[in-house]
Amino acid sequence: MKTANRTSSIFYNYSAAFVFLALLLVGAGIYAYFSIPRTLEPDTTFPYASIEAKLPGVTAEELEKMVTLPVEQKLRQIGDVVNFHSSTYDGYMQILIEVEDTGLLDDTIKQLKVEMDFLHQQLSRTIIGLEGPSLNQSMDSHSDLIVGIPVPADQFEASYDAIQVLSDSLADLPEVDKTKLIGRKEAQLVVEYLDKDLDGTGLTPTKLRNYLSTQSFLATGGYYTKDGILSPVQVDARLKSLDDLKNLDVMDTTDGGVSTLQRLLDVKKEYSELFAHSVTVDGKPGVCLAITRNKTVAPSLFSQSCQQLLTEKCHALGLEKPEVLIDNSVFINRDVHDLRNGLIISAVIVFIILVIILGFQAGSIVAVMIPTCIFSTLTVLHLLGYSLNLVTLAGLIIAIGVIVDNHVVISQSVSYKVNMGIAHSTALTDSLRKLTTPLLVATLTTIVGFVPVVLADHDAGRYVSELLPVVAVALGFSLIYAFFITPMICRKGHRRKPYILFLEQQYSRLMTRLCKFQITTCVTVILVVLLGIGILRTLPVSFFPTKNRPILVLEMQHPFGRSVNYSRKEMDAFSSRIAPLVGKWRTNDRSFSWMTFAGRGLPRITRNMIEQPATPNYSVSVFSFADEKQMNAAKQELEPYLQKLNADIITRLAPITVGPQLRWPVKLIVSGSRVVLEEQQKQILETLQTTSGVTNVHSSSGTPVKKLVVIPKRKEAAARGITAAEIAMSMSAVLNGIPCMELNCAGQPLPVILRPKIIGTDPELKIRDAYVYPQ
Repeated sequence: MKTANRTSSIFYNYSAAFVFLALLLVGAGIYAYFSIPRTLEPDTTFPYASIEAKLPGVTAEELEKMVTLPVEQKLRQIGDVVNFHSSTYDGYMQILIEVEDTGLLDDTIKQLKVEMDFLHQQLSRTIIGLEGPSLNQSMDSHSDLIVGIPVPADQFEASYDAIQVLSDSLADLPEVDKTKLIGRKEAQLVVEYLDKDLDGTGLTPTKLRNYLSTQSFLATGGYYTKDGILSPVQVDARLKSLDDLKNLDVMDTTDGGVSTLQRLLDVKKEYSELFAHSVTVDGKPGVCLAITRNKTVAPSLFSQSCQQLLTEKCHALGLEKPEVLIDNSVFINRDVHDLRNGLIISAVIVFIILVIILGFQAGSIVAVMIPTCIFSTLTVLHLLGYSLNLVTLAGLIIAIGVIVDNHVVISQSVSYKVNMGIAHSTALTDSLRKLTTPLLVATLTTIVGFVPVVLADHDAGRYVSELLPVVAVALGFSLIYAFFITPMICRKGHRRKPYILFLEQQYSRLMTRLCKFQITTCVTVILVVLLGIGILRTLPVSFFPTKNRPILVLEMQHPFGRSVNYSRKEMDAFSSRIAPLVGKWRTNDRSFSWMTFAGRGLPRITRNMIEQPATPNYSVSVFSFADEKQMNAAKQELEPYLQKLNADIITRLAPITVGPQLRWPVKLIVSGSRVVLEEQQKQILETLQTTSGVTNVHSSSGTPVKKLVVIPKRKEAAARGITAAEIAMSMSAVLNGIPCMELNCAGQPLPVILRPKIIGTDPELKIRDAYVYPQ
């Protein structure tokens, strides 16, 4: 009793100081609201990475045996790898990895990179032309700005160089973490030879390849001492330009003469079509720039800086006007605006209810505490480095209903005692003595109720982990202000409304009747609970609901074995058919934009998005709208066009969603002979596609691809001193060229490819006419 009296006396005498302190926190909260970073989603680290490997010209079955299985075996030996999901295609392999989230994620990623580099050295000894396996993608990052730049067909080479300059300029901005160019054809230097000319010199492609690969190196030449100073000697034989390569001395083994590479062979620069990606911007050929934001920079500032530089640089470099496909800062501001309005509407509804039940004076006193607690919470969140995102704003909305509880109980207790004629200080003392423990326990139990969300060992739990600190801080301020400020303001009692008295009387009569039939009442309550559990089991289950973006994605997967050119032509034909629709959408929506990708998917723009790997038989069309209503209308208009596509094209039309990252999709593995698998695959696909709740069904088998098998005649080859490796090298040379080295031209590494001059385009004729050089 003495402690309560002493505490109430302190509160009573220093009430003005408490109110002034609350006003300071509210002012700081208003400042924090305008300065706190705004992000699309919580800045949560997801322990994922990706391993990729390329081996052009090899089927998925062979690539799985030679590369995928050794990588999987290596991953099983790394203790921090929890799970992985492999996908192997013709010439391409990708493995998504989940690692142990122990706080040492960077160390685990470094270990994975070292292991993959070592494995590449081992595999490349017996596999010619293998790229990777390499750890080249972090699943924790995504692009915040996707921009398309149209490129005229007759100016593609100059435009590509200018766009590379633009990309480098963007990467130098402090607001930018990294940039990625998509759709830019990979430049390469080609060294071409005529078989008869090369044979006349006594050289072979293998000897020439080995010679070229050893002509650009940096090595130590030892040390020398002069005047007591020890100095290193460096041998620098690096080729630094295309002219250096053209003027490289090549020895003629027939007579010992020396000639330059340019006189003996043709050296030229061209663009590779192998694993090329095709991009169109509003129906025109173009290039896509995927820009990732520096996490320490506000999204609005990032977007403003990037778009300003894009406008200035495109004009200076003579490029066409860039088209913004996706700008996450727009969605972030829109989400914050919507949730802020929801917060205001919730507060207004609570205020109306309080005024109706408690009266204007008491209701206003309690309602004032809502923005006071909210802005005080924002102050603390800003100091702790949190951002305004979907989860933190949702936490504030959840806290509103609980915030008012403490203030209603305290204000009603003090007002009731004042109405009975008790002095305000005595009423305050009695209220604190009786309500401190119950309110403290109620607040702590409410906070503890959110602890299982944080302790959940899955991605969705990590995604919403910020709910606990937000709710804890908001309820903590609510409890403090309920004891420090609310009792001081409630100095006058208020009369109870007649309808409140009527409701209390009816409630009292109801409880009196129910107490007479206790067994019936308990049975009824149990039945209602069981009915609720039964209804709950029928409802869709989602740990955290996803939110659609006004971005419609149309995926088209063609039969296996189709080339990038085929996928591009099919997408261009479909784009021509929907041109009237696109024209209407552009007229009705000024912010509408449209891009297509052939040979790869859309870059990652959300955490829950798994990027489609580079696949020749895959294409995607992306439509960006102003709002979800226009997107849904466009989806209905597109569906009849999809029904007219060939039956062998698998399509998926769906919006982009924002939410927790999925752990792994359900993976169904069926093994057996090829003939049996084809029938089983059709039946399984039909069953899954017609199953309720199943979306995005994808098969990694598909239609069998014809494989051209070349079996060397070993006896004849051995008699001429030719090995199977030389035969494979000759076929690879006439079809795609032999990689020799990388040449650093103006800071850009360009691969050097060695290939013979072959007239004609028929690949089978090229193979039959390939000249095989004896050892």
